[in-house]
Amino acid sequence: GVEAAAQHYFGVSAADLSDRQAALLAAVLPDPKGRSASDPSDFVSRRASQIADGAATIAADGRADCFE
Repeated sequence: GVEAAAQHYFGVSAADLSDRQAALLAAVLPDPKGRSASDPSDFVSRRASQIADGAATIAADGRADCFE
């Protein structure tokens, strides 16, 4: 899962992913074989930015507590 993807694409454990790296992993779904987190296309890069922005909004307005 996420641990294997973190190791494969970035050489780090899932716990050590940066916010950008985590967003890139999410952005390659649902086609991780056709998309790359380590060499993202423009689409993957834009999608990762959208995911990171959404996560920041969730954290800022307190909804992140629902996930802990």
